[in-house]
Amino acid sequence: MEPHEGNAVTLNVIPAAVGIFEYGQNQAVVQNSNYSVNSASNPSHPGDFVVADLTGGGPVNPAGPLETGGASPSGVSPTTLNYSISVGGQSAVPYYLGLTPGFVGLYQANFKVPNLAGGEYPLLITVNGVSSNAPVISIAP
Repeated sequence: MEPHEGNAVTLNVIPAAVGIFEYGQNQAVVQNSNYSVNSASNPSHPGDFVVADLTGGGPVNPAGPLETGGASPSGVSPTTLNYSISVGGQSAVPYYLGLTPGFVGLYQANFKVPNLAGGEYPLLITVNGVSSNAPVISIAP
């Protein structure tokens, strides 16, 4: 058989494409400061420290060796890219965005809930200029 030339294809690969996990009717998978799951009937409070589950956080500075398909190492493995977190359009104080130890491909965002009135607010995480989906987080009045 003769070699066959194909058409060249240009691919643009972005280093991060964040997707916040959701459940129910567009509710973000967020763990409240008391380890319960955030919901309209179990909201977070302004000033609480919470954890959101996500994927696609990009490259990390690993706490140990990484293996394809293997669990993340123990310890913190923060993303190496610039990121921001907002709730209802207000900046949230970020504490960590990186791999969740012991899980495969799971990232977490640890942040402080901004001072907002009670209600449902979109949670948005932007990594390297690329924004996530925007499921809601429930805030107590």
